[in-house]
This record gives sequence, structure tokens and C-alpha cells, in this order.
Amino acid sequence: MLEIIIKALSNSTKYLREALNLLLETSFVHRIDAPSLSLLVPLLDSGLMMHDNECKQMAAQLMGNICSLTSNPSDLLPYMSILMPAIKNSLFDSIPEIRASAAKAMGSLARGLGIENSQEMLGWLREHLNSHNTVASERLGAAQGFAELISAHGVAYFEVNHEEVVIRSNDEDGDAREAYRSVLLFLATSFDQFVDYLPKLVPVMIEGLADERDEVRKVSMRNVKVCIKQFGKSSPNQLVMPIMRMMFSFDSRVRASSSILMFQLVKELENDIIKAQPKYLTIDIKHQILSSMFILRHD
Repeated sequence: MLEIIIKALSNSTKYLREALNLLLETSFVHRIDAPSLSLLVPLLDSGLMMHDNECKQMAAQLMGNICSLTSNPSDLLPYMSILMPAIKNSLFDSIPEIRASAAKAMGSLARGLGIENSQEMLGWLREHLNSHNTVASERLGAAQGFAELISAHGVAYFEVNHEEVVIRSNDEDGDAREAYRSVLLFLATSFDQFVDYLPKLVPVMIEGLADERDEVRKVSMRNVKVCIKQFGKSSPNQLVMPIMRMMFSFDSRVRASSSILMFQLVKELENDIIKAQPKYLTIDIKHQILSSMFILRHD
């Protein structure tokens, strides 16, 4: 392995792809120490800054793996000035898979460095979420990075920062609403305990379906669809109850959208409500859904 790494360091154009591929296929038995980082970081930097999308994605994925395997997180600090520009560059890439890998790398880096050393990254992402001069890929990249960062330091840190996301999701500024609702979209997959927050956050997501901006309505619909896909079968009650409440909202658009979402949830649950003995729902919840749908037929 050392031979191909040295070749890649001396001629990245010819050997970098092979070196990155070899490193990704390697199962590391020991933690990565400072001397090993001094060899690997230049490879990661070259891969992240290349125009070759495959190399960029491999480097971003490898970055996340290395951050989680570093024996002493403080060993990463001297390389921050090298790694951060490359990660930021990949975070705003036009290809979603590269943005996703870069965001996960940023989350792993933040987890390794600790809360104190993550604040600068969080501030930089917040600036881009609040900016009016960002294109769609930059806004989505910043949202995904922000989601990974506030998920990296446990429940207490998430509790503090997700409140900001909820508040800014209802901001007067349309760009801010779209950006922070995109954060909610990525939190569903980045934060392990997200399912516990569904009763609180699903109504926030659904309220966005009545927004005056088409982009906000689209991302709000996508938010709930992702939650249905991810948590529908494992935690149906966490979704059924908030969606059912929103089916009787004062806003007609919210009622209509909530009814559509309930139909999609029922489909995800393999049409459980038409079965005599539901697999995922209780009999009582089944009857509540059916009666709600019957009532709304006349809306």
C-alpha cells in the first residue's frame, strides 16, 4: 500500500484514483496516528480538489472514514487549513452524491474535533444558509452540512440547534425558509434519534405546504415524504397522529396536502387500514384514519 501512496503523492494524475480505491477497500485494524495522517491528507486534498467526480466522491468518503478512525482528534487540527477548503469545495458541488459525501466528512471531522473546534464550521454554514447570493446546489450543500454538524455532538447539542432550524423555517424571508426547511430534510437521515422528534417537527414540515413560495412548498412536501419512507413502518404512530391533526387545519391547502400524505403513508404501510387485523397500526388508529378520510371527502 505504501508504494502506491508514494506514487500517488508524486504523480496524482496517474495514480491517485488507484490509491484512493485501495484505501477505501482497506479495513483498518489500528487507529490512524499523526504520521499516517501526514501521508493521507495530501491525497485527500488532491482528490477533493480534482475535476474527476469519481475521485472527488471517493476522497470525500475516505475523509469521513479517516476522521472516525483517528486515534487523537487533535492530530487533525494542523491539517484543517488544508482539508477545509477542499471539503467546502466539494460541499457545493453540483452532484448530490459528492455533496452528501462531503457533508458526512464534515460531520465526522466535527465529531472528532469536538464542539469547541466545530463552531467556526457551523458559523460558516450558517452564513451560507442566510445568504441571498447562493445557487440551489450551494444552499442544499450548506443545509446538508449544517444537518450533519448539529447531529454530530449528541442529543443536547441537537436540542439547542434544532430550535434555531424550526424558528428560521418560519422566517419572513423566503430564501431562509427554503434553506432551513432543507436542513430538516437532511436531519431525518443524519440524526439517529430524529424519530423521537417527529410529533413536533412533522406539523412544522406540513405547515410549509401552505407557503406562498413554490420552492418552500416543494421542499416541505419532500420533507414529509422522506420521513414516511424512513420511519413509516418502524414508527407509524409518530407520523399518523401529527398528519391526522394537520388534516383538520384551518388552511385548505394544508388539509389537502395532509390528506395526500396520509394516503402515501397508508400505501407505505401496505394498505394496512383495509385489513381486518392491521400489521403496523392498532385497530383504534385504523378507525381514526378511516373516519378522518370519510369526513374530508366532503371538504
